[in-house]
This record gives sequence, structure tokens and C-alpha cells, in this order.
Amino acid sequence: MPQQQSNKCNWSIFAIWKDYAIGSIAIAIVPALCAFIPLNALPVVLLGLSLGLFSYVRYCKVNHRGLCAIIPYLAGRAMLCFTFVSLVLSIVNIHADIVYQVHPITYIYALFWVVVYIMSRRKWHNTFCLGCILTNGTPQERMLLGHNNLHETDYLYRHLQKGAVLMLVTTIIPTILEIQLQRPFSATFSYLVYVWLPIFVVAIDVAYMRFRYSVIENVANDSLPEKKIVRILLISDNSVFISKINGLTDTPFEFTEPWHKQNSLPSAGNFMRERLGILPRIYFCYGTSDELNHRGVEHFVAFVDNIEMFDIEGKWEEKKNIEKNFNKGFSPIFCTEIQRIYSVMMTSRLFNIDGTRKVNIPGYIPDFSLNEIETADVDFNDSRWMVLSRFNSNIRFHSLKMFWYKYIEGLS
Repeated sequence: MPQQQSNKCNWSIFAIWKDYAIGSIAIAIVPALCAFIPLNALPVVLLGLSLGLFSYVRYCKVNHRGLCAIIPYLAGRAMLCFTFVSLVLSIVNIHADIVYQVHPITYIYALFWVVVYIMSRRKWHNTFCLGCILTNGTPQERMLLGHNNLHETDYLYRHLQKGAVLMLVTTIIPTILEIQLQRPFSATFSYLVYVWLPIFVVAIDVAYMRFRYSVIENVANDSLPEKKIVRILLISDNSVFISKINGLTDTPFEFTEPWHKQNSLPSAGNFMRERLGILPRIYFCYGTSDELNHRGVEHFVAFVDNIEMFDIEGKWEEKKNIEKNFNKGFSPIFCTEIQRIYSVMMTSRLFNIDGTRKVNIPGYIPDFSLNEIETADVDFNDSRWMVLSRFNSNIRFHSLKMFWYKYIEGLS
């Protein structure tokens, strides 16, 4: 097994606020653009702004792994939809004076609410989020690093939906009054309500969110120590050694040590020698390191030739039983480790790392024994295997769907 360093996955509370501010402000300035930009040029400007947001999201994914740019991504999708709406309206030119000077906030926030709602319903099944999970680790793994993505994403979904509804109500009520009174409001009032009010509300909201995240940052810095978590799966033949820990089935071989950049293989070897009385063959499997906050988690696999009962409470569980009872009583992080090993082993037997197929037999499903992990010529730390396990040529209309996933859904 190739020996590698952990993948870097930094997490910053300030970056969450920054991305929230970028996405919110981008949506808020759309009504102003509609009011001051000529009708025929508006779709081009909106398209450029949406593509700029998508470029920023891709930059974050490539250069700052672990930072979630989902709010700019949501804003970019909503703005792209509004680009097509504005293009259609500019072509048919239906009530252009009203559509573009009074009601643009209705269109953009209605589309924004729909995009946020759909993403919130799909949760981790969104391709954007799934790509991040496959690349940077599951929420369970990220929580070991103190990355509270699960809670914060749910909170931001709810917060954005409420904000979008608030802005829609702000638009609809004056519109109803205009219809009832059968006369339009003054241009000054229209600009104040439909152009400047969204910017003012978003500015207040962004300031509030900055205060909220500053409090969270102070609490997180005080409660989360700088450390590295090291976990080891002990394997013999086709079985894994497990035991009951806090009511859940897990590996009994886990310890923490002060954070450092270097691979913890020597520490893992010393730990296993102390626990077992012998030194098993031990290899680095995969890991994640948050160098910004000085926290990390590393996963190792250790092998012994004979199934022996050590002076440790637990038992040997065969691979077939783990498959049968997967997610039933096992700890979430243990399930994550097993799932990664399975995904990489199975995918590497079907595909090369560049996505080309090794085996061209329709319906072929490979199998493997756990002891084959030791001699497998595959890097479990390479997240490309995880992405390939879900997005490969087995998908129908592969080329078309991959284009959609990469450039529309945000797959990294």
C-alpha cells in the first residue's frame, strides 16, 4: 500500500460568513442592476455575474478544500435562472417599465427560494454536496475535526428561505396596494422599496451573521483542542477485530496525540505493540488534516497472520457479517471507514484512475478479501477513487450527465 500524507481539509468559520456575504449581496444587487442597466444589456450582465459566482465556487473547491461555498453556488444558480427569465422578458417586452423597475425582486427571490428549497430537500444527495463528501470526507469524519458543516448548512438553508420569503412579501404587498388603488406609487417610493430596501436588509443580515459567527468562533476555539485522532482497523484473513464501545460496535484501537503534520505511523505501531504484545504489519490507509486549526484524523489498517484472541474485549467479525449488518449497531465512523475501503477496492478493480474501464464485462461485480488490502496497489487516500465510485462510465448517458454534474451541479 502506498504511504501518503493526509489530505488537507481546512475549515474556517470566517470563510463561512464571507461566502454567505458574497452570495447574499450578489442576490440583493440584482434589483439595482435591473433598474439602472439598459433592458437589452441586462441578460449579458446577469450571465456574467452568475458565471463569476460559479468561477469563485470552483476556485474555492480547487484551492481551498474543505471550505463550503454553497451560498455563492445557490446565488449563481438562481441568477442563471433569472438570466433566462430576463432574456425572455426582454424579447417579448411585456410591461418592461414595470417588470424591470418595480418587480425584479419578485423574480429573483422567488427563484432563489426555489433553488434553496430544492437543495435543502435533497440535502447530501445534491451533487455539489456529494462531491465535497467524496473528496473531503463524510460529515461524521469532518465532525472529528470540529467541522460542523451538517448543522450550519441546515441552519443556512432555513435562514435563507425565511429571508427570501420576507423579501417576496415586501414586494407583493405594495404590488397588491397598487392594484387596489389603481395607481402606481411614485418613482422615489418604488426605488426605495424595490431597489434599496433589499440592499439595506441584506447589509443588516450580513452584519448579524458576522456577529453570530464571531461568537461561534470564540466558543469553538475554547472547546476544541489541537489534536490528532488515530484509528486502526485490525484485520486477519477476512475478518476485522471489533468490540462494543458506548453501546456501538467499533474498533477498539483508537488514540489521540498532539497535532503534527507528519504521518503517525510510528505512533500507531507503538500503540498496537502495547495493546497486542506483538507488532502487526501496519499501513497508513487515509487521513484528513486541518492545518489551519491544527486538528487531524488518520486511519490505519493492521494485519496479523493468525486469528488470535488477544487480551482485549472483543471478537473477530467476518466480512460477510459486516456486509449483512452494515449500519446496524456499528459506529458511524466505523461504517465510514468500511465504506471507503469497499468503494476504493471495488472501483479500482473495475476502472483505472483516469476513469477508463479495466473490465468490459457487462454486469460484472468484483469481490475481494480483506487481507488483499495489504497487497493492493491502490492509494486509499486518493479521493479520486471515491468520486469515480459514484460518477463513472456505468452511468447511462455518461458524457451528457458528467457535463451537467460538473458545470451545472458543481461536481469538483
